[in-house]
Amino acid sequence: MVEFSEQDDQWQIILTPNQAWTWRQNRAFLLLMAIIYALISGFCLYFGMWPVLFFSGLDLVLLFAALWWVVRKNQQKIVLRKEGDQLVLEIGRLHPEFTARFPLQWVRRKGRRAPLEDGWSTICIGQSGKDIEISHFLNQADRKKLWQLLDKLEVKPA
Repeated sequence: MVEFSEQDDQWQIILTPNQAWTWRQNRAFLLLMAIIYALISGFCLYFGMWPVLFFSGLDLVLLFAALWWVVRKNQQKIVLRKEGDQLVLEIGRLHPEFTARFPLQWVRRKGRRAPLEDGWSTICIGQSGKDIEISHFLNQADRKKLWQLLDKLEVKPA
């Protein structure tokens, strides 16, 4: 997802992966699955098939781990921000884990075209050979929107 905001001569672009569900919705889904597993396990236990209990619990633990991993991956965020005459790039989840500052007049964007698609497969920001990919979790439409936005904001191509 590409979000753009502009105020006076400052601007900010926030890049986030597309998410289907929030963690709260995933917890509700886990609760529903736990109820279904409990009903199935209770039915099997009633008829003496007690080994099913272990496997239904294992299924629920594996489902929880998979959903947690997906939600954690979808919390990534990249922020491009103009501060004065600098472009600030911040990468992180809940708070910036990596920050890079580039002089705006020297920063360049690079894009590599996808071989069979109409659009970009990667978009990088950098200067003097130090390039940082900023589009690894964006879909094709968002990459195209980001490229056009960077063009509008006069971030020069390499």
